[in-house]
Amino acid sequence: MSGPLKHNPAQILVALLRALTPGTGTGTSPESPWAMFDSFEPSSPDNCITVYDTTGRMQGRIQSTGEVQGFQGIQLRIRATDSSLGYAKAQELQTLLDEEVSYNEVTVEDSTSGSTATYVVYAVTRTTDIIPLGTEPGTSRYLYTINAVMSLRTVS
Repeated sequence: MSGPLKHNPAQILVALLRALTPGTGTGTSPESPWAMFDSFEPSSPDNCITVYDTTGRMQGRIQSTGEVQGFQGIQLRIRATDSSLGYAKAQELQTLLDEEVSYNEVTVEDSTSGSTATYVVYAVTRTTDIIPLGTEPGTSRYLYTINAVMSLRTVS
């Protein structure tokens, strides 16, 4: 990890997941059946993936520079109308994190602030298996989470 990030880890991972998984997006159009959000999950659509920032893990620091070495904490939350559908999406994301995220470069643009930065995501390491949470209170939508830590560096 190097210096402060211009975007939060959830924004960075969402940008990377969108690049790695065609068919995900920010809307409910037929082209993007699995909407993906960072840090906030709206009440619709029913089937969606939301990435949240969580507590990271510090590994130490480089003595000569004082640079802290560590991992950013993230949580993926999968919400679906059907338990089989939600679990299958969680398995797909778990496999993607385990097998596809390795030295991926991603550019993130924040539509609110207009800031743009490029990051290298070295790895996303799961700290849990898929955690079924049951149904969402007040609805019949099923919830699953996956917790992980992410190793990344700002490129520009």
